[in-house]
Amino acid sequence: MSNEEFDKVYGSKGIDTLYEREAITYRPVIKYKKDQLAVLIREEIQQSIERSRTFMISNNLSDYDELIEEVDQMLKDIEERNPKDLIFSLKSLLQDKKVNEVIAFEREHCGYRQTGDFELYALLYNMKQSMQTRRDFLDERFRTQITDETELTEIEKAESSSIDEWEQLEAQVNQAYQELAEHGEDDDHYHPLDDDSLSFNIEHLNYDELQALEDKKRNKEIFHTSMADTSYIHRNRYFMFLEVIEKSKTIVYDANTLIDHNLKDFILSLSELGNLSAAKAHLILQFKSIKEKHEALKGRMMTIDDEKESFASEKQYMYQQLETKTIEPLKSWLYSQEENISGALDIFSGYMVNSMQNSRSSYESSIADMLNFYQSEASFYDEQITYMKNKEEIRKFYRILEDLGDVTNITSDWVEEYLKLNGYSV
Repeated sequence: MSNEEFDKVYGSKGIDTLYEREAITYRPVIKYKKDQLAVLIREEIQQSIERSRTFMISNNLSDYDELIEEVDQMLKDIEERNPKDLIFSLKSLLQDKKVNEVIAFEREHCGYRQTGDFELYALLYNMKQSMQTRRDFLDERFRTQITDETELTEIEKAESSSIDEWEQLEAQVNQAYQELAEHGEDDDHYHPLDDDSLSFNIEHLNYDELQALEDKKRNKEIFHTSMADTSYIHRNRYFMFLEVIEKSKTIVYDANTLIDHNLKDFILSLSELGNLSAAKAHLILQFKSIKEKHEALKGRMMTIDDEKESFASEKQYMYQQLETKTIEPLKSWLYSQEENISGALDIFSGYMVNSMQNSRSSYESSIADMLNFYQSEASFYDEQITYMKNKEEIRKFYRILEDLGDVTNITSDWVEEYLKLNGYSV
């Protein structure tokens, strides 16, 4: 090769040669900065993007793990302070989902002179099973749509990265259309690709390629919007369950605080009552009344079981799949068809449009159904906790009355000693 030929191909200085420029088309993809994104993306779209960042499936998985761990610890603590044979029997009934037998077991072992631990155990056990089932469902059906990663940090990273990509695509498409609108695609003297400010890497900018880019952007939008819809449902459930769990902790770990409100003066005033039997009788009657209401409520457990919850979740998942994988390709195909070219196409299109509209309506309805279902579920658990709290308060008061039964002289010093001995504040 002569020096002239060598210089033509390789150049005499560096590596940036005319040959390379002709042979290689290189346009770096530059990320838009925050201020550029704010200008290029419409406000309502930016709100959708931020909503998807707020409600992520990875956060739901973390939320469920947090609650499951807390409930599991409470279950272990209840097991440790109760007879192993009774815990074993109760757990067997719960595992076999024998609702009536569980209620009968609680009726036998959770009287006004006994403990409320077994009722609490059953409630917490069912909550844990339900949360684990939903956590697994989200992991298997929704997390796998985002990434194959299984570590929470990696899942969150992949989901955040995908949302960032959607945001960048929104900006790219909007800027590209602005450039085309300003200069015109058929302008022989100017082509938008010549403008270095364009940040996407395509060789010939035209409407077909822009449409492909917009399709990609639209698919991201539909996907992450549907993910945010699902995440929103389970974030609501997280907060509703969190409230129930916090109330449960008080009964499990600090039940004395339920009635520990100036107990000293209360006990001293009981000395004026004389015969405590009347008060004890009314406490028993109140316990019986609350117990009957509680047992009636427990019967509703059969309407809030895993099968019905799974059915609602499967329905919502099915319409999410229709929304993300079928509607957009059909819409694009229908829009690309010429009008009045086929009577059969018109009939077919009518069915497609009607079905897509019905699917969208069903999708929105499934989200509302799930939210209503979880609100009913949380209400069910919260009502149970309230009844358990009431019964535990009655147990505490009844125990105090019994302890006072043989005391002939209730003095201030005696009350203070009694309160200290039983873990109450003085």
